[in-house]
Order: sequence, then C-alpha cells, then structure tokens
Amino acid sequence: MRAVRKHIVALAVVAAVGGAGAVAHAGLKSSRPTTVSKSGASGWADGILGSARNGGGAYEYLACGLQSYSTGDLFGFCYANDAAGQFAYCYTDAPTMIEAIQSVSGDSAVYFEWNGNGECTMFSMGNGSMDPPKLP
Repeated sequence: MRAVRKHIVALAVVAAVGGAGAVAHAGLKSSRPTTVSKSGASGWADGILGSARNGGGAYEYLACGLQSYSTGDLFGFCYANDAAGQFAYCYTDAPTMIEAIQSVSGDSAVYFEWNGNGECTMFSMGNGSMDPPKLP
C-alpha cells in the first residue's frame, strides 16, 4: 500500500512541477515498462497497458479481466509479464476489487499485489492524459 501511495504522490509532484514552469508544452507524456517484483510467493506488478503494447519487449504484457461461471461465481484476475520474462498473476472474488477491475480500459495504468496463495490483496488502476494510448 505504501508503494502505491508513493507512486500517487510522485505523479502529483511531477504534475505540479511540470505545470509550474510550463510555457508552451504539448503536455506531459510518460511511459514505463511493466515491472514484476516477487518476494517468495507474493509480490507486486505495475505498468501501463499502452506502454506494454507499444514498446515492450517480446515478453512484456499486462492484462486484467473477469471470469464468470454458470454457478454465479465471478472472479477478477490480473497478470503481467515483464521484459525479462518474469510472470505475475492474481485472482480475486472481492466485490470491490472486481468493480475496480471492471473499470480497466485498454490504456489504463495498473498496479496489483498478491499473497502466497495467488490472491489479489491490492489493486489500483488509473487513466491519465500522460499515459500512452495503445497503438495497433
């Protein structure tokens, strides 16, 4: 959770500083690679879908989605693979996380954490003008 707060604060500072001296810029544009960090069986992953699509290495991808069963069960999931081939995956049946996962678009920035059982323990997503849209 602290990592996400730091990330959000960092984005706010960049936006504030970038706007303070802006004269005639076309707007802040950012890109970042998909990152997977593991500590034993738990860890976190972070990235922007547009960045992964547009310039990631041959192994880089990032996705989130939903899976529904005829029993009425609904699960959310996210998975990521960084340019070095390190894979991450988590799933959830928590209604608040499923609701958040439903709002991911093809150009969203996504961050998720998982525990040793592969369950999502934290999920964050956002859309911003500085994030790259995915290209064909």
